[in-house]
Amino acid sequence: MRTYKSKLGQRRYINYSSEALDEALLKVINGELSLRKASKQYNIPYGTINNKYHGVHIKKTGGQTALTEKEELALIKGITTCADWGFPFTTIELQMFTKCFLESAGVVINKFKNNTPGSEWVRSFLKRHQNVIGKRLTQNINKARAGVSSETISEYFSNLHFTLEDIPPCNIFNYDETNVSDDPGRKKMIFRRGVKYPEKVINHSKSAISLMMCGSASGVLLPPYVIYKSEGIMDQKASRVVQIHVAQEEVDAATFSEWFRSTFLPHAYRLPSRKLLIGDNLSSHFSPDVLKSCEENNIAFVCFRPNSTHLCQPLDVCFFRPFKESWRNVIYNYKMTNKNAKSIPKCDFPTLLKECLNNMNLDKKTNKYEQIKNNLVSGFKATGIVPFNPDSVLRRLPDYNDDHANEVNNNLIEFLKEQRFTPSTHMNRRKNKRLRIVPGVSVTANDSEEEVNEEAEEAEEEVTEEAHKQVNVDNTDSIVVVSEDIQNQPVYEQINKGKYLLIQLKSSRIKGTIYKYSVIVIKKTRKDELQVNGLKSMDSQHSTFKFVENDVFTITLDDVISLLPEPQVITIRGRTKYQFPSSVNVKEA
Repeated sequence: MRTYKSKLGQRRYINYSSEALDEALLKVINGELSLRKASKQYNIPYGTINNKYHGVHIKKTGGQTALTEKEELALIKGITTCADWGFPFTTIELQMFTKCFLESAGVVINKFKNNTPGSEWVRSFLKRHQNVIGKRLTQNINKARAGVSSETISEYFSNLHFTLEDIPPCNIFNYDETNVSDDPGRKKMIFRRGVKYPEKVINHSKSAISLMMCGSASGVLLPPYVIYKSEGIMDQKASRVVQIHVAQEEVDAATFSEWFRSTFLPHAYRLPSRKLLIGDNLSSHFSPDVLKSCEENNIAFVCFRPNSTHLCQPLDVCFFRPFKESWRNVIYNYKMTNKNAKSIPKCDFPTLLKECLNNMNLDKKTNKYEQIKNNLVSGFKATGIVPFNPDSVLRRLPDYNDDHANEVNNNLIEFLKEQRFTPSTHMNRRKNKRLRIVPGVSVTANDSEEEVNEEAEEAEEEVTEEAHKQVNVDNTDSIVVVSEDIQNQPVYEQINKGKYLLIQLKSSRIKGTIYKYSVIVIKKTRKDELQVNGLKSMDSQHSTFKFVENDVFTITLDDVISLLPEPQVITIRGRTKYQFPSSVNVKEA
């Protein structure tokens, strides 16, 4: 990078602010000062004031920019728009973006090689507009989180608005799990200049301890609930500092129920009127015992919209980051005192956790222990829960305020929307860890049972599919009961839009293998060709099917085996199932 230094004895350049120049010119125009007196009073060269007053030499001093001011402002709007949508530029990408911008405008700049600006131009460009744009370290979020739109957040808040009625802030709680490790992290240290591999000798491991944290909108933090992966704790004194649960080091249904019974309910008993407990939608949280206890104790159990906790969860927004920073400082001091300790003994962990929370709670400006309360109150405010304000979350989404969309290329806006909101075509393995609960609405035991039954059906479907893959191809047909209502191969005139068919397709991977699928006809394209959408079996009897989104393909009349009877259409909680009178002879891949 170039470093510009002035040579000895050369003339002085601008040594005044633009505000001082404007003020001097205003007094000259109003007749308060002459040009000579204004030059002496504001320490501005006489020639500068004279030229500005008469409109001569109005260009900026030094070399002129390759792009005009209007063009650079248009570039800034494009850069900030891409960054707002989650696709910021690197230095090289900014160079390529500028080249495309110039070519689309039909502008050729001879200073640029192949009309592409160099790294020096990027540095100068960022320096000229450092009050508007600048380089920042990015935080990566997956596409599922980026796909959260203003419509889904608005729906969550509209449901939450009715749930929050007549509930005071001291009765609104947010819970979440986190973990802490015994690695103090990286710190800046002083080394000899030129050291290639700066290292510090300190023992640490990859082990971590899970915690369940819960806080209220009024700033009350419940005792942390520590979850050890162990069968017992030898030192029972540790349990006097914090709540401890000895089990597998993860929050399963039994662990969450124990936390709810031993930590949350005793605090909730002391609070009058209705309470609200809000968290994520992990299936282990919605056990029948917990939901029944919520109904008996007038507690509304609400979950966030999936993949939105980075926006809507108070603990994620304003609590966990300062908590982790305080923990790394505590564990660093512990490692420096106990240099031979490879991990944290369970008997020492509660004491360290208590020290971490005390250090975090200290407000260094006022020297008072109230920082945890301030963080919790700020978290509920930033997430729009208390006070109720959906705009505090919606304004963080790129499609909420789109006033400058008309000023930026509409094709760029559409491209960014497609990149951010289009779901991936990659099929991920289903983990069955989250329930499809309506966000913002209080959950009851009946809702949980219905959702769990649906989860069980889909789990059985996956097991059945796996079993079919392991069965010999020649013997598969013999184990399926064929419906007696299936007709013989129909003629083209009998097949209309909305009819259900049993078709056969050859496998492209296994030679000689033929699969059989049930489909619904979307439309007739031309003679002997049909456009259909696939249905997928949901049970081992192959009588219940579901509609597969975007599974559209074209078949010929030769692929049709038979015409299926009309199924019974059943809709539960917005999910549609197709129940045929008897089993369908399908063999799905």
